[in-house]
Amino acid sequence: RLNGQDMVIINDLQSEAYFYGVFLKSMRTSEKTLRLSGMRLNEVSPVMEMESDYDALKSFIASLDTFPAVLDIESLATKRNEKILPKVESRLHLKVMVL
Repeated sequence: RLNGQDMVIINDLQSEAYFYGVFLKSMRTSEKTLRLSGMRLNEVSPVMEMESDYDALKSFIASLDTFPAVLDIESLATKRNEKILPKVESRLHLKVMVL
């Protein structure tokens, strides 16, 4: 599943977000190659700018626990914006390891 599947994983993350009612305003990604224990890995780091209500955000974040990829949540920042209440703006930074 992870072998060379960078874009598939990014697309699946977007689909997962939409499924839970999280609107992706933008997504930036960066990549770097790592060598660990004789293996060559790509580290893909998506940064997702999102709008959602708290329940949708909670469900999406919880779904990452069972997402079929090796990923870490680097950071999650959420702020309230009076213009879009009851929704909030969030910034999620992930690291995904791809063989």
